[in-house]
Amino acid sequence: MALLAVVLAGAPIAIHLMRRRDLRVVVLPTLSLLRDAQAESRQRLRVADLLLLLLRILALALLLGSVARPYSLTHTVANGDDAVALAIVLDDSASMGVRSADTNAFDAARTAVHLALDELPSGSEAMVLLAAAPVRVLVPRTSDTDAVRDALNRLAPSGGHADVITAVQRARRELSSASAHDLRILVLSDLRAGTVPEGGIPPPRGASLTVMPIAPRIGPNLALRDVLVTPSHEAADELLLQATVARTPTDVDPEPERAENPIPCRVVVTDGAGRELASAPTTLEGPVATVRLSLPQQSADAATRDRRVLVRLETDGDIFPGDDQRVVALDGRVAAHVGVVNGSPHRSPHMDEVTFLRAALDAIATSDLTLDITMLDAASIETSALDTLDVLVLANVATLTPQQGARLETFVRDGGSVLVTAGDQVQIASYAAALPNCLPGRLEPSSPAPVGAVVGEAPLASVPSSRVERRLPVGALELGASSLLRFSDGSPLLAGRALGQGRCAVLTTTVDLAWGELPLTPEFVALIEQTLRWLLGARRPTTAPRAGEPAELAIPSAPVSATVTTPEGEELPAPAGGVFTSTRAPGHYTVRLDGVVSERLSFTVGIDPLESDLRSSPYEGTPAEAERGAGAARRRSWVPTLLLLAALSLAAEGLLRTRLPRAV
Repeated sequence: MALLAVVLAGAPIAIHLMRRRDLRVVVLPTLSLLRDAQAESRQRLRVADLLLLLLRILALALLLGSVARPYSLTHTVANGDDAVALAIVLDDSASMGVRSADTNAFDAARTAVHLALDELPSGSEAMVLLAAAPVRVLVPRTSDTDAVRDALNRLAPSGGHADVITAVQRARRELSSASAHDLRILVLSDLRAGTVPEGGIPPPRGASLTVMPIAPRIGPNLALRDVLVTPSHEAADELLLQATVARTPTDVDPEPERAENPIPCRVVVTDGAGRELASAPTTLEGPVATVRLSLPQQSADAATRDRRVLVRLETDGDIFPGDDQRVVALDGRVAAHVGVVNGSPHRSPHMDEVTFLRAALDAIATSDLTLDITMLDAASIETSALDTLDVLVLANVATLTPQQGARLETFVRDGGSVLVTAGDQVQIASYAAALPNCLPGRLEPSSPAPVGAVVGEAPLASVPSSRVERRLPVGALELGASSLLRFSDGSPLLAGRALGQGRCAVLTTTVDLAWGELPLTPEFVALIEQTLRWLLGARRPTTAPRAGEPAELAIPSAPVSATVTTPEGEELPAPAGGVFTSTRAPGHYTVRLDGVVSERLSFTVGIDPLESDLRSSPYEGTPAEAERGAGAARRRSWVPTLLLLAALSLAAEGLLRTRLPRAV
């Protein structure tokens, strides 16, 4: 009953709300018209704004597209009377010296170039690029074809490897500024294995490409791979030359290791004047043969002024003479000049500072390292000609004057190396003041050495038991310095640092018996040899540079006249930076300082071994190239069209913006 009473009590309120009245909303006709007009204007504004946005985006895109300078190619049949711009890519690599009858591949390519020049229409331009790495321009683009012919007639194959792809790309860039519409690239190469990738030469945009293979007669080929010079063990006054002769791959002999036909040959040693000093016959029955020749020292000294000989391979039917000879130094591959300053001399040999060091240097007699040792005193640091040395050893030298320090740092910057060995005479303050840029770290007072093995960093080997009792510690290493030999606590026994073109090392113990018995260990000679090799690595390469590779020369910083005479007899100035790049011809390069021959800086360039692989490449061109070679590729720039369309878009945007209806 209570619930019913509540419901009945709310009934009057519900009836009142249901019967409540309000004023009726009446929309005036004028307001309705305004609302409809406003909705219509909004719709028109949305469409106009969208058109404005599209026009602005289009104008910006066209402007950005014109910056990229797009163009299209139109291939048309070339008119024989129209001028052309011809870039000739001539393969001058060593393999182009392959003989065929009375000529070689390079001569055949040169004849083909002359014929191509004869067929050029009047007003045409031509240029020549050489494809042997590094690619270079022999003759810039010119209308004087006689100048092109003269340059070609003076040219001979180099000793480098061909880089045809880079040469074609360079040729296309060189033709980009030509005024002629007909741009052509002519490639003449023997297309040996490795010269062109399997996919062929990528066709250049905007220029026709013609590849003319030069295919000489292919037969067997022998190459003189290596010549090793060592002292003879049977006779003290003789040198032993060990020459390696190898059969290289060709089209008729693709797998030399399976060849069965023996090839007789002869290895001949001659001096610079062509006089024969020694010879030995052999028969190559497999892929490789070794020939040994004995050369008397007196005969070599009398015939060769610079201790270099020419080793030549002679055989009938050999198609490639370029890999049949080598210039060889009779003193071995590396002849190092070492100066030793004795800081603590003694009349008794076993008490002298450098007795064990000198014995170790004398014991270093490997097949590829010979030493010329000169004993100096401390005063000679200021007076001796340091540029004749490769390494200078300061053995327990007490002090260095500022003048001596400056001269030593100049010596190192110019490519020399300095080895400082510790001892009780060394005054660390003097060294810190004289060699601030050379020492690998700050020297500290002597202290007992840690016990245990010494760990070496390549190229130095570890020493199981150094037997070092005392050392001269090196503090924190300078930036770029390294610890080549480390005690068990990580501190350096030998630390090194590069400065300029040279290197400086500090052996923190003595080379005598004052601070331990390291000189008595079996590893002492190996330690000295490995240290010398590390120091020599700054001055001379471990292998002769190949044709086309730069040669680094440690030219003294003092004002000198430095020249380099190439194997072809051309005398060129040595670059100020010491990097000589004109090494296209294999052979011996003679360096002169103020007119005097520097045997230390002179070097030999070898032929690239890849050029002895005379197998043909399967690449023979593509139909697309043949089609393009028959016509002219005209380039049409789209920049003016894009700029015009961008201007029209901006004009339309401005016109639309001014005619927009105002919002109601």
